[in-house]
Amino acid sequence: MKLDRTVGRPAWGRRGLVGLAMLLCASDTSLAQRVSVPPPPIPLLAWAAQTVGVRRCLAAIAVVAQRNGEGATNQDVLLDWDHGAPDASAFFSLTGLEYGPGRSAALSLTTAPEAVGGGCSILAERISAAPVACPEVARTELGGYTGHPLLASITVYVDPGKPRETVTLINSPPGCLVIRRQVQYAWPPNQ
Repeated sequence: MKLDRTVGRPAWGRRGLVGLAMLLCASDTSLAQRVSVPPPPIPLLAWAAQTVGVRRCLAAIAVVAQRNGEGATNQDVLLDWDHGAPDASAFFSLTGLEYGPGRSAALSLTTAPEAVGGGCSILAERISAAPVACPEVARTELGGYTGHPLLASITVYVDPGKPRETVTLINSPPGCLVIRRQVQYAWPPNQ
């Protein structure tokens, strides 16, 4: 990883981190120097979480980051966490994902260790834009889902077999804003 002296953020080939000072809790300006390290062997978001001290929910972060990062050509992350107890409190992140020219998405991931059982609660939201109208997105991608109007321009779709997952379509002519949301308590479920 190389650090850009002017903005204090790493330039990591086609993968980078936004807000390195936030990630490393750096009040020390000596971090803005050139350092070379190999790319992480785990998804970028999991590597960032591990770097700040998240352990209990790291496997959940890695699974979600891997699934959502498939095919991404660029990724940047922003993090927020309890600096005094990173492994005992909520972890918040926003990952920017690029999949080539004109195709991008954002992944908002929140995890929190549960007090009982040692598992984690997870909230993941993937936000993207479709270049077609929302009814077309619903017709082509959401077969089997039931739509529930939230407002005149927003419809929330639910698959009865997946009650903790929703897909929200927001009319944004000429396209459609798509928010895929999933909540999981007591992750991993086999504990």
